[in-house]
Amino acid sequence: MQILKTLSLTKQTLLNDHWEIPPIFRQKYIPSIDGLRAVSIIFVLISHLRDTTAVPFWLKWIGENIFFGAFGVQIFFVISGFLITGLLLKEKLEKGAISLKGFYWRRIVRIFPVFYLYLIVAFIVCKNYKLH
Repeated sequence: MQILKTLSLTKQTLLNDHWEIPPIFRQKYIPSIDGLRAVSIIFVLISHLRDTTAVPFWLKWIGENIFFGAFGVQIFFVISGFLITGLLLKEKLEKGAISLKGFYWRRIVRIFPVFYLYLIVAFIVCKNYKLH
């Protein structure tokens, strides 16, 4: 019964049942997630050491034999899922509905400027790089 009630939330139901946004999602920025992001980035970087030559043997061995990269990516996906779920939950509780169009538009506005900046810089670097 609780599952059906959760799935059929309306603004009136939210007001009557006193649903609240969990405190963690009231924050605009969650500093504790930075540590997990750092761990995931370090794991991915370690896994890429197998492709480099200017590192000590033991670091290269770790990159080749221990699958840190896949675990780092999984950590990053869990963080992303947590944050996206929080945004959608907050929107559902505040407005009574989730606008997927609005959600995707906010993602586009946030991600595409950096993406295009990356493409421009990569183009400039590649254009100026000459193979010998």
